[in-house]
Order: sequence, then C-alpha cells, then structure tokens
Amino acid sequence: MNGQFQKFKVVISTPGFKIKATLVVPEGLRLSDYLNDRSKIFVSLVEVKIFDWKGEFLEDTDFLGLNKERIIWIREDTGKELF
Repeated sequence: MNGQFQKFKVVISTPGFKIKATLVVPEGLRLSDYLNDRSKIFVSLVEVKIFDWKGEFLEDTDFLGLNKERIIWIREDTGKELF
C-alpha cells in the first residue's frame, strides 16, 4: 500500500458472519468519517478471521474487501470472546 495508514483491530458483524480483522484507514481520517464516506463502497481488511454466527471458525485470509452495506455493526477488538 502506498501512503500512510492507520490500523484498527475490529470485530465486524455481517449477515451470517462475524469477522475479526485489522481495518486499514487512510492517515488523518477518523474511523467514523471513513465508515460514513459514501464515495468509498468497500473497506479494506487485513489479517482476517471469519467465523459463523455460532462462533465456528471458517477461514482466514490476508486481505478482504468488505462492502460497507453488509456491515451490521463494528466495534474495537478488545480481545474478549466474540460469542
């Protein structure tokens, strides 16, 4: 990636899945401003772990582009249990 970026450890809920990942945001933007920017359809996630709603691990990947319209909620990953 070119430029400066901030990284946020997050847990994201989507229809049918929970995702633990690092959200990559351009430097200088607040996380809320980045998520509310309608000109950007996808968020960039790295170090991704995908779980089903029961908490069963499904897969991991180095990168996932997630459509923001699929996000139900997002929170900081505090290291506590997901489920």
